[in-house]
Order: sequence, then structure tokens, then C-alpha cells
Amino acid sequence: MTHSRSATNALNTSGDPDTEAYASAIGLRFEALRSALETGRWQDADRETDRLLQLATGVKSGAPIAIEDIENIPGRDLRTISSLWNIYSNGRFGLAYQARLWRSLHQDSDRFAAVVGWSVQGRWRGYGELSFRADAPAGHLPTWGRRGKLWGVLCDRLEACNIRQIESD
Repeated sequence: MTHSRSATNALNTSGDPDTEAYASAIGLRFEALRSALETGRWQDADRETDRLLQLATGVKSGAPIAIEDIENIPGRDLRTISSLWNIYSNGRFGLAYQARLWRSLHQDSDRFAAVVGWSVQGRWRGYGELSFRADAPAGHLPTWGRRGKLWGVLCDRLEACNIRQIESD
């Protein structure tokens, strides 16, 4: 899937994808996420997003994430993750897209899951049943939002950081 040049420039005005635009407030490296998204390896990108968000919370891998951990994710890092998804999916996937949809559905988890394809007829799909293709329902990826109550907290954090979906051409 090709991405729009203006969307890339919205994140990275220098034209060089390895510049300050991808810098992290806490030293995260976004190259693996960018590479997976750029080459359409959606499941790899989903897993890398999970890993990056876990690191951004400061919580050890495998340990439970608390609300205050989400509230402390640096806005710069959250913005980069969200922007990369938006850019390389042409606005179809990403945290900001999902947050906007979440709000439009009045924060109803069941409706949200149905719209993005995480549930069918009221039954939540297992991770292995999800679609990791470019033609998955809009908002289907990344799957981090399947974490229940923490999803609403992440949406609030996106809003607090003024992270909104970048419109693609």
C-alpha cells in the first residue's frame, strides 16, 4: 500500500524518514514499526506497536499495565506511532482513527469491536482469527484496543496530547 506524500510530510517535513520526526522522548526506536508498515507486514506492525506501547508505559514485558501507566506515555512517542500507522495505511488504520471511531460510537466497546471486525455476532475473535491484511475493516489495526478498559484510557491520552488522524490524499 503506498502512502501519500503530504501525509509523510505532515510527520516529517525534512523529507528524510530517519530524522528528528521519528525521535522518541524516551529513546524508543521506530524503525521496525516503520519497516513493517511500509512493506505491508501488518501483523508484524501490530506486534511491534504492542511492544512499543509496553515500553512507553515503562512497565516490564508481561506485567499488567495500569491506568496511570497509560497516562504517562509521552505524547511525542504516541504521536509517532499513530502517525506511522495513519501514513502507511492511507488513513485506514491507526490509534487516532480508532479513537475517533470510539468517540463516534459513544465509547461502546461491543459496537466498536463489531465495526472494526474484532467481534462477529457478539463473539470476540481470538487474535489468530483477526485479519492482518490491507483490506481488513477500517480501524481493525492495531489491535492494542482489545485490552478492555485500558482502551478508553489510551483514547483519553491521545486526546490530551491533541493527537488526531492526519487526513491522507
